[in-house]
Amino acid sequence: MSIKMSKGTRFCHNSKTKCTVSVTLERVLGFTAVNNCSVAFDSKNSCIYYTAGCVIVAESCDSNKQFIIQSPTRKSICCLDVSHDGKYIVTGESGHHPMVRIWSRADGRQIGELGSHHFRISSVRFSPVSATHIVSVGCQEDQTICVWDRVQLRKVASAKVSARVNAVAFNDDGEFFVTVGIRHVRFWYIDLKSRPKVKETQPLKGRNAVLGDMLHNTFTDVCCAKPEDPLRKASGDHQALTLVLSQTGQLLQINESRCVTKWVDLKVSNAGCMAVCGQTVAVGCSSGVCLLFSAISLRFIARVPLPHPLGTSIFSPNSQIPSFATPSSGDSEEPRYAEVTALKLDVASGHLICMYTDHSLYCWDVTNLRSISRRFAHFYHSRPVCCIAVTSLLPGSASDVTDVGRWGAPGSAGPPAHVEMFATCSDDDTVRLWSFPVNKSTLKCNELFSNGMEDVSILYTDSSYTNLCSDDRTSSGFGPTYFGQGSSTLNLSAPGSPALVRSGSSRWNSNVNIVAAVASQGPVGFGLRCVAISPDGRHLAVGDRAGQLRIYDFNSFKLLHSIRAHDAEILSISYFDSKQIPGMSLLCTSSRDRVIHVFAPRQDYSRVQTLADHSGIVNSALFVECEENRKIYLISCGADRSLLFRTLTLDPESQTARFVIDHHISVTHSYACATVVGPSAPNLDATSLNATAPSRLRQYLAVACQDRQMRLYRVNKARQLFNYRASTSEDGAPVCCAADPTSTLVATAGLLIGTQHATPTIQSL
Repeated sequence: MSIKMSKGTRFCHNSKTKCTVSVTLERVLGFTAVNNCSVAFDSKNSCIYYTAGCVIVAESCDSNKQFIIQSPTRKSICCLDVSHDGKYIVTGESGHHPMVRIWSRADGRQIGELGSHHFRISSVRFSPVSATHIVSVGCQEDQTICVWDRVQLRKVASAKVSARVNAVAFNDDGEFFVTVGIRHVRFWYIDLKSRPKVKETQPLKGRNAVLGDMLHNTFTDVCCAKPEDPLRKASGDHQALTLVLSQTGQLLQINESRCVTKWVDLKVSNAGCMAVCGQTVAVGCSSGVCLLFSAISLRFIARVPLPHPLGTSIFSPNSQIPSFATPSSGDSEEPRYAEVTALKLDVASGHLICMYTDHSLYCWDVTNLRSISRRFAHFYHSRPVCCIAVTSLLPGSASDVTDVGRWGAPGSAGPPAHVEMFATCSDDDTVRLWSFPVNKSTLKCNELFSNGMEDVSILYTDSSYTNLCSDDRTSSGFGPTYFGQGSSTLNLSAPGSPALVRSGSSRWNSNVNIVAAVASQGPVGFGLRCVAISPDGRHLAVGDRAGQLRIYDFNSFKLLHSIRAHDAEILSISYFDSKQIPGMSLLCTSSRDRVIHVFAPRQDYSRVQTLADHSGIVNSALFVECEENRKIYLISCGADRSLLFRTLTLDPESQTARFVIDHHISVTHSYACATVVGPSAPNLDATSLNATAPSRLRQYLAVACQDRQMRLYRVNKARQLFNYRASTSEDGAPVCCAADPTSTLVATAGLLIGTQHATPTIQSL
């Protein structure tokens, strides 16, 4: 994220402070697309569009640069589509009174909004060519299909549908569109060329497809294709074809008479999405299988290579064909692959975009169908991200001689001169380390990912991968399905058909190193809650929702310690290295069980003290070494509305150092998170007598509170100095806060909250 501050900015010290610091969203690492309805492709600009919460991300397939549009309502965007000329974007959202919004691709400005649905909009589509009309489909509770005039911003037609609709598609001429769902394939006819004189909503005319026994299926996706045979065009026989995909793996071809002309059995356990471009159709199935067919004859053309197996290592070799290592857990099970959840195809540019349930995104090069290779890939979290830790990597601070380390294969150039990194942990039981080189002389924001790609390393903590693949898809769990009868099937073992698992000695050129360091001693599938990196960059501490604390080697991801620390989820982890006492290193954990544990990393993480001073959940605990009074503090805050300052004190009886409560602050609101601001020098008046007197650096404590305030405390005196408005709205409350290394800005985040504050000028306090 890039932060821009206006000149001459003044900051007040009360809760009515107006934030004058503007934050620009620079890059989004992840997506919330669950099916083809929330993904679109712009063939004019070779750009893929997908949803990421309340954000629309447009990523160029050539440069990997992102163009981002943020919805001002902050409602989750469920579906989107882009016009044929690439000038307009339409989105559908969820929540109270969801709207269909139209955006300009040029500047990201909202052009108009259309409202008629309730609860959630499941899919939206532009009419072909001119994109003058939009069709929107509500969720099963809404039971409404609407056709909108984009120019006049009004509803021209609507209909009620009781079945759950999973997908919608226009035919190439715009004469009708097709909706599919649970035992539902219906053609809707409307004359989009002629506009009635009376501006009233017209009823949509729908006709069911003639499917016979195949009606008893759940249909997941639909596309329309048009044959381009010159002989058939000359004779006037060029009927549009509709391709419908069933969840049980049947691909149906339906003509304009709504009758099934031919179909093929894909021989897969599940099929969820497909895309058509010209006369080629791509079908995404379970176990990472993606098949290419002819849209006219349904003849098998090619199979796309499989993605990376779950939990296996991906190296950094020189070839473009994947060759995966066996799982490091030592078991003899067959490799498992994530299901294809969404895909888009563009034959002209040779792009095939595949999104998988583990939230990896692959762009395949299908220019040569006999040798399909990967152009780029992203590896994102598949479930909510719970914690972030930031660190720096200096030259020589990390080295890895193994081929499974984060720095790639032996003989590589190694890490850059200076690398900034941040680690994220998620409920998908993975820790991901995102790294990027930084130019210390410029610190330009566009240098974070200069080539548009992320360098990410993945640590798996669950050998069963229970939470790795997201299962919250809208195309799953539709009810009973039945196999139909057909005239032809697809023989996947036929001559000329590539094998499911490719083998060979060649290796894959990848921008990612995924290390399968699975902690077999730990619990299975509980989800990770917090992460921390040791100050020396040697250890990585991870806490999960079951109270288990794991310590990994930061370079090789080898599990060093697995400690049963708490009876409930660990909410925070904090490392500490003393500057005053050489060799003193500590780690503390706070949990929902109201207990804080202090460990000694240099003594094999032995437990040195347990603190049970809180009567409620301890949300945050951290160490502070105050340079004013030369004391070491352990500060904690929690839901019991208390903020505790403890100092490291020598016990005269046992001659051991213990943390003892020094100050206890109790208020009417609960504390969510605390962070240290400083050390920084106070700004003294140049005309005062103390202007030339040396002063020690001061440290402050910024605390995010549940009353939507952020409070600033003096560490050595435990006295509140200022409070700020931590929320720009009356909804939600802050749950975390962080300060930048220069102690200039403090950011707070939470539900419906994302604000930043500048630390004030502190004079003689």
